[in-house]
Amino acid sequence: MQQFILRYGIMSGLTTVIMASLVWLLSARDPSMETVGMIVGFAAMALSMAFVFLGVRAYRRSLNGAPLSFGMAFRCGGAIAMCTCLFYVVGWEIAYATAFPDFAERYAESRTLEMRRTTTDSIALQQFDASMQSFVQDYHNVFIRVPYTAGEIAPIALLAVLIAAVIYRSK
Repeated sequence: MQQFILRYGIMSGLTTVIMASLVWLLSARDPSMETVGMIVGFAAMALSMAFVFLGVRAYRRSLNGAPLSFGMAFRCGGAIAMCTCLFYVVGWEIAYATAFPDFAERYAESRTLEMRRTTTDSIALQQFDASMQSFVQDYHNVFIRVPYTAGEIAPIALLAVLIAAVIYRSK
């Protein structure tokens, strides 16, 4: 099973990092593309999860007709998805350190401007500003930033693993 996890985990991880890098660069050059970048980024994450399906299917085929339980399919797919998540987090950490050290400030600024356009409630704006300032401070802490980053891709990965395990388990 390890060879399938490594092969498909690396392919999925590289696909995620390459596609995410394109989205990060697109968003960095044109801040108005932020929403499009998020949509394309999540679509890229979902697309890279195809390797979870391919990996579990390849593992099942390698069993030469022996049964594949839901648990084994889930473990194989989960390990592939964990590789993908690891690649994504490391890729973002590299991008954050080299190209986007001001990401938190820019993100907070764009959210604050959006909030100012949609509400005139001064109390709500003050509370939102305070929450964005807290976000900026928190985001500079690697122990907070890494779970945030992993939390972007983990739900998509878990869904892909569950579906792959259901589809490819022996009936």
